[in-house]
Amino acid sequence: MKTIRRSSFLLAFLLLALGARGDGEFQFTYQGRVFSGGKAFTGTGQFKLALVTKAATETLTLWHNSGDLALPEPDQAVSLAVNDGLCQVQVGDTTLAHMAAIDPAIFIGGAPIYLRVWFSDGTNGFAQLTPDRLLPDSVVRSGPFITHPLDVYVNGSTGNDAWPGLSSDHPKKTINAAIAWLPPRWTDKVTIHVAPGVYRETVKIHNMMGGEPYALTLIGDEEWTLAAGGSPSVRITGTDDDLTHVKVRTSAVDVQMSSNVLIRGFLVDWSGIGLNARHSALRVENCQITDCVNGLYSSFAHQWIAGIETARCSGNGIRVDETILGVSGGLKCHDSDVGLRVRYGSHAEILDTGEFYGCPGAGILVENHGGVWFADGSSSSGSAYTGSVHDNGRGLWVKVQAYTLNHTRNAFFNNGQNVVQENDGGLY
Repeated sequence: MKTIRRSSFLLAFLLLALGARGDGEFQFTYQGRVFSGGKAFTGTGQFKLALVTKAATETLTLWHNSGDLALPEPDQAVSLAVNDGLCQVQVGDTTLAHMAAIDPAIFIGGAPIYLRVWFSDGTNGFAQLTPDRLLPDSVVRSGPFITHPLDVYVNGSTGNDAWPGLSSDHPKKTINAAIAWLPPRWTDKVTIHVAPGVYRETVKIHNMMGGEPYALTLIGDEEWTLAAGGSPSVRITGTDDDLTHVKVRTSAVDVQMSSNVLIRGFLVDWSGIGLNARHSALRVENCQITDCVNGLYSSFAHQWIAGIETARCSGNGIRVDETILGVSGGLKCHDSDVGLRVRYGSHAEILDTGEFYGCPGAGILVENHGGVWFADGSSSSGSAYTGSVHDNGRGLWVKVQAYTLNHTRNAFFNNGQNVVQENDGGLY
């Protein structure tokens, strides 16, 4: 019986053939040499190909030529002409029978990727050629341009940051690793799915730019809503000790110089700032932010929030400076020093419903040329606001050339002072 051995197996990459194609597929050229029975093989050889990465003791298959990654080995082979042991193939060329496309997303992050090859001479069975061959940096770096929707998975319990995170079976361990793994550019939506659990990290979304509607979406608990009560099952926290709750992080979520970011379904707590947004455009939905100094803070930003609850913040539940803020889907700010604070030329438009209570400083504070408009149904959305401001030291406090429109759409009761005007504050 013939044996197939690696012997002088040669793997080379032709740089002129590398790169992502215009349709988003990715190819590279493989040259190899195989021997059968001690002699260089000539004829039609059968090749199975896979791209793998290695994390700890586990090898993870990222691609193989027959496409079904659930199989440990491809179940179909690519037929190639071999002359005196030499063969060549364009890996990822879908014009070849049994050659699946390569998603360039597997190259994101620059983790080491290896080519694994099985060979059959048509008489004997398949043998895996060893060792797996490490792809050079020129291959890996030419791949990461994403032209289609991309989903990345994070699980703090089962994940490994060495994995690409392209499936829920092999997720990243930390949210930051998933963000850092992304390429510097993409033309379609990227969604990071975060599994239930506690994440003790400052999630940094910096310099993420992309097209509408959302270049980057960070999703936690998709079931939680403001009306549901309780808390989201995905928690990002600024403390490492749930007994003392010492705040060790300046921010739990930090968004800077980014656009078209969506954050949905998180409990954020015990940080200096729960969610910090600067020089960015983003939307925050169905989140609960508690026990921070400032729950949600924005400066020089354009932000829309929907279905948000802030509570027990020693400073402000929400504070915006020089920011355009839109609010819909319900807002509940309670038991902080100030529930909602709008200042320094910021403007807030509040649709739908709101409730502000239990704040000794003020339920709503508008100051320093800031403005708040409670929708009366005349806007393009057609929404008319109804809300309540109760059980605060001051209900609505307007001062220093700030203003509100339609504040009477709130019901004021049980406040130390329902409405306070100071220093040219205006009520319209």
